[in-house]
Amino acid sequence: MPPKKATHDPDTSNGTPASGDATARPGTRAARERDSAADRRSRVHEHDLVTTAEGSGRLKIFVDLIRAAGLTDLLRGQGPYTVFAPTDRAFDRMPPRELDALMADSSRLAEVLGHHVVEGRVKAPQPEMPRTATPMSGADLKLTSRVDAYHVNEARLVQTNIRASNGVIHAIDKLLVLA
Repeated sequence: MPPKKATHDPDTSNGTPASGDATARPGTRAARERDSAADRRSRVHEHDLVTTAEGSGRLKIFVDLIRAAGLTDLLRGQGPYTVFAPTDRAFDRMPPRELDALMADSSRLAEVLGHHVVEGRVKAPQPEMPRTATPMSGADLKLTSRVDAYHVNEARLVQTNIRASNGVIHAIDKLLVLA
């Protein structure tokens, strides 16, 4: 029986699958996938917390409030910080008068938003082992893991680990109440 002929797939290099091929020839699918993955990794940490939140598409109100409270420079600083950022939908659920009153009082606004910012990186809790984190203002935050999701106090984390050059953002479904 004659030996099997090696077939050449233009989407692979040296007959090996494209994934994991570190020596892919330029222009091949493997090279494009490797370069694309490297681009994604570098972009993940390219922007500070404010710019990252702006680009998320669901934290626009939070970013506006950060600016109104005068916390932009802090969240563009060296860090690292962990930010528990209420989504636009979370703010939409607030009574308009309550949100307007908060926006009108910049010192109160800074205090409330400071309750959403923790110095350092906060790791997710393990099931049945809650953790605490100390925010810049207010009482400690309790982080828990339940079968359905992670929570910080009573807010559910709806998107975790949005990475920035100076920290991480966890999007939450409600504003954290100061204690």
